[in-house]
Amino acid sequence: MAGQEHGEKHQKLDKVIVKTPAGELKTIKFAYSVLAAGWESGRIAEMARIGRGLGILSVPLPVEAR
Repeated sequence: MAGQEHGEKHQKLDKVIVKTPAGELKTIKFAYSVLAAGWESGRIAEMARIGRGLGILSVPLPVEAR
């Protein structure tokens, strides 16, 4: 992976937990993800520890509202 040091470990994003309108928690698992939340993408990336982790994950996603 570009920007990652040899032997550096990171946790992959392979599931999310969502709350339904009825208040029930559901787990959604996936192999790949695409972050397409428009101007909210930077905030959503922070929830996935992008910009708050170590190594490559220390780089924030520079998307914000204008």
